Amino acid sequence: MPDDSSSRPVIVAVDGSDAAISAARWAAKEALHQDVPLKIVHVNQRSRVSEASEALGGMEWQYAENCLRVACSAVKAAGLPVAVDTA
Repeated sequence: MPDDSSSRPVIVAVDGSDAAISAARWAAKEALHQDVPLKIVHVNQRSRVSEASEALGGMEWQYAENCLRVACSAVKAAGLPVAVDTA
């Protein structure tokens, strides 16, 4: 049976905390070590993406985007050549 785990990204969830930023940096190193992309996610309580997009108020949506932006910036500032995606 082929092992397709090598194509799966390392996924890290962020919430805007310093611990989450540290976790994103650690995950970037792990993704680089495994030679896979890094996916940084922010999770909310909605079950569907379209529902979440409509239901999240302006401030909650901005907070989620800011969490992702800050985590991506921290990973890029670390200078690690890893592909980063967000959700």
